[in-house]
Amino acid sequence: MHKHNLLGHDAAHASKRKRGFWAYALWGSLGLLAAVIVAGLAFALPVLTSAREVYAQANAARDELFAAKAAAEKLDFEVASYRLENASQRFAAAQRAHARLKLAAKLPFYREEIQAVGDLLEGGHEASDALKAAIDVGADLVAVLRSGVSAASAVPDLATDARPVHALTREEKRALLQKLTEAPDRLGIARASLDRALAAWDRIPRTSFTQGILDTLTPYKKQLGDLRDVLAQDLSTLAVLPQVLGYPEPKTYLFLMLNNTELRPGGGFVGTYGIVKVADGELESFFTDDIYALDGPAEAYLKEPVPEPLRKYLRSQSLFMRDANWSPDFVVSALELQRFYHLEGGEEELDGVIGVTPTVIERLLALTGPITIEGVTFDAHNITDELEYQVEVAFWDQGIPLAQRKDIIGKLGQELVRRLFSTSLSDLPKIAAIAQASLDEKHLMASFADPSLQAFADAQRWTGRFRSGPGDRLAVIDANLAALKTDSVMDKSIAYTLRPEGDSWIARAAITYKNNGRFTWKTTRYRTYTRFYAPIGSVFLRGEGMMVDDKLNDPARRAGAIDVTEELGHAVFGGFISVEPGETRTLAVEYRVSDAVARMIRGGEYGLEVQKQLGSIANGLTLDLDFGKNVARATPPEPPQEWGDTRYRLSTDLRVDRGFVIGLK
Repeated sequence: MHKHNLLGHDAAHASKRKRGFWAYALWGSLGLLAAVIVAGLAFALPVLTSAREVYAQANAARDELFAAKAAAEKLDFEVASYRLENASQRFAAAQRAHARLKLAAKLPFYREEIQAVGDLLEGGHEASDALKAAIDVGADLVAVLRSGVSAASAVPDLATDARPVHALTREEKRALLQKLTEAPDRLGIARASLDRALAAWDRIPRTSFTQGILDTLTPYKKQLGDLRDVLAQDLSTLAVLPQVLGYPEPKTYLFLMLNNTELRPGGGFVGTYGIVKVADGELESFFTDDIYALDGPAEAYLKEPVPEPLRKYLRSQSLFMRDANWSPDFVVSALELQRFYHLEGGEEELDGVIGVTPTVIERLLALTGPITIEGVTFDAHNITDELEYQVEVAFWDQGIPLAQRKDIIGKLGQELVRRLFSTSLSDLPKIAAIAQASLDEKHLMASFADPSLQAFADAQRWTGRFRSGPGDRLAVIDANLAALKTDSVMDKSIAYTLRPEGDSWIARAAITYKNNGRFTWKTTRYRTYTRFYAPIGSVFLRGEGMMVDDKLNDPARRAGAIDVTEELGHAVFGGFISVEPGETRTLAVEYRVSDAVARMIRGGEYGLEVQKQLGSIANGLTLDLDFGKNVARATPPEPPQEWGDTRYRLSTDLRVDRGFVIGLK
């Protein structure tokens, strides 16, 4: 019993000690937990405060960015710059608050998330600085524009500035051009900031925490990437634009009206030429005249070699300025036209050549509105037909001498230029858009005597260069030979096919002509000498549809031959065809592709560029390419089709040059 009690006492004592241990352990744990909580609060409170500040400042920066965007859309650069400065400061404050989160960044649970927030803020800060640098360039330009406006009449922003361009003083124009000259260096800084912003955002890892952030950033990254690309492309444009406009040195240009209703390889028949002089962004003078005012007197003494097709189908015995744009490369044609200008008595020293088609005039008239000259109203819809009628028919009835029949063109040009210089400053972006579209579609071309300016213009594709390069290539070039203005009523479509044969491929290039005209003072049978340009090394096999001459000169309409030559780094296959009114005919050539193109196809990566002719409108283009191996991918992709996987088929147009890249397997 005693023993039992002893054992019971020992057990009770042990139990008491055990309870005491657990109590000690409990209190100790609670104490430890309390210590952790106290320490955690000491750590977490400033962390949470910093996190709240990061969030608040980032939100405020976002609001400032939206406000800047709204101001920029109104071209109110001053307000946009102010808002972007605020955004930059807010991001800087958020970054300072974020720096206080560095202790938390040492914990494995939050390291990536806090680093992601840091990258996000860094990108926002850099992007704000970049946008501000770009906006400030615009703000400086606006400041120059407003410098000559009284405070009472100052406009709120450029978008509503109704002052005409000619209202700017010579000093204002010089100041603007000087600012444009300085702009590339400043915009280069903006581009560098954009690079850093995008690099910071690219560092953000994709986790469950950052998924939403990255999804939100995606459209902004694309917009900033596009802006970076624009800055990269346009920096040099800003640097050379003042030079083109005669700053700091005046410029003199040979002006050519290229009539694309009478299509020639260099853009159109040169019916009218002119001399344009600019200085400090001002048009000093603009003179135009009939091309025959130069060519006519020169016929008595000029004996220049004639391209064989002009000799054969136009019966030309000597080449004159009107026919000198025989090359499909505008720069090559421009050099020839300058040479003939001086051979035929032109006295001006030229800084370059500018060529435009009536298509450009149509677009400008749509902006300026109709123009009435000597009782005749020209607008965007009738300019080509009405002007042609006035210089070919109406002048006889009006008793105008033959030598003066194209004076109306000069008067129209002078009034159009006056209207353009009377355009409000807010409409300048519309003129710029017309110019860009005309350059892209090869209705406006320029060539320059200054080598650096020419190199820049080539890179920007202002010059109508006929390009060569790796890969497959095709161009179909018409030369209207005594077909009047029949191009205005022609439908043209180009078809290009490939088919495998042995260890190579056979190409077929064809153009189909449909003559929708009649025999009138303006339209007739369509007579053209057509050249197909293919990669050098292409081997001619056979032709189809070529003729000896037209129906009038060869009633039997015998088959002609294809001329095989080389030009501009290409193999060239040329032939004559004539298409009667209401008739549809096709001219085609077949050739074995060059070894380089065959190797490209065998290697599984095929590229094709189809160049449009200078001055042409939008010929149809159809591709049917059988590679003898499966098509794995294509840019642009072909629409859903039912034919085999080895073929790529697509129908489009040649409003602009078209490029195609096709992966094979």
